[in-house]
Amino acid sequence: MMPEFQADVVTAISTTALYKLGYKVTTRDANGTKFWRYVKNGSGASFKVGQGTMIKSSSATYEADVSTTDASHARFLGVAQVYSLDSVPSLFLNLHFGFVQCEGFGKVLGIAAGVAANSSLSCVAAGEFNAGTIGAVDLVAFNPVALPSVSPYVGSAYIKSV
Repeated sequence: MMPEFQADVVTAISTTALYKLGYKVTTRDANGTKFWRYVKNGSGASFKVGQGTMIKSSSATYEADVSTTDASHARFLGVAQVYSLDSVPSLFLNLHFGFVQCEGFGKVLGIAAGVAANSSLSCVAAGEFNAGTIGAVDLVAFNPVALPSVSPYVGSAYIKSV
């Protein structure tokens, strides 16, 4: 059984590793159970809310990069959510450690054109999500409600990673 954490634990980032990279935990809220994976942001930039992440090229650990069209389902790690650093709201900063959501209802960053409701989603350039092809192996989320076509392009989706 996976450990269950409080939401404030999985949304806090730190400059030092507090858990083993790849460690998975759960949280529960009104939308059900969510699964989270512990990673290091090695992308060179901050992760935005709803941005997809993948295992960084040439990484033998759970060092994360912004997801691209190269992110097969097996390489996809999860989705960045809303974070805090020392109890202050923050993006998931570069070279920091924290959890990305890998399953359950969460926020995803759609493409600028928006995405129709009831789409199976895959990550495209810059960690954004767009409607994917049914049967493809890179589908990692489902949005029951349309993703907005106005900035910041963030909406809700059911995330389902490995």
